[in-house]
Amino acid sequence: MNSRVDRTTGKYDDLCSSVKKDDIPCTDLVVDGFRYLIFPTITSCCMCCTVEQGCSILRPDWLVNSTFIGYNTTGSVKYQIWDKKGFQDNYYWQVDATQVPYIIDQHPNDIMVFNISTFSKTVDPSVFALPSYCSKDHKCPPPSCDF
Repeated sequence: MNSRVDRTTGKYDDLCSSVKKDDIPCTDLVVDGFRYLIFPTITSCCMCCTVEQGCSILRPDWLVNSTFIGYNTTGSVKYQIWDKKGFQDNYYWQVDATQVPYIIDQHPNDIMVFNISTFSKTVDPSVFALPSYCSKDHKCPPPSCDF
């Protein structure tokens, strides 16, 4: 399975900021068993870790045994809010009517807000294409991705 998270800034994400502390975009891409940290505005990329090292994607069933917190409404959209305890509270918001993801809030360090108007269950495979300047041989500097 592949995964991609594009952040407008990587400075608030543990992995991205461990490589670049700058206020620049960061893409966390898992493809073909490798996790890459990509900084497209400076054409920089490094291989962080492998799936075998425990660096895999978020499991589709990660919300098993989570706690339903309640509902929240913004504008005309009603959201379900769930909490999955880990190292911290992980609040997950989804659109009540469609179950489309809206927010993952890894309180207090990282909030991912998804664009629900463009959400699609089908993704063009080119989204997971590794940029030409990326190589699994270029590892992220320690201790950023030591697993």
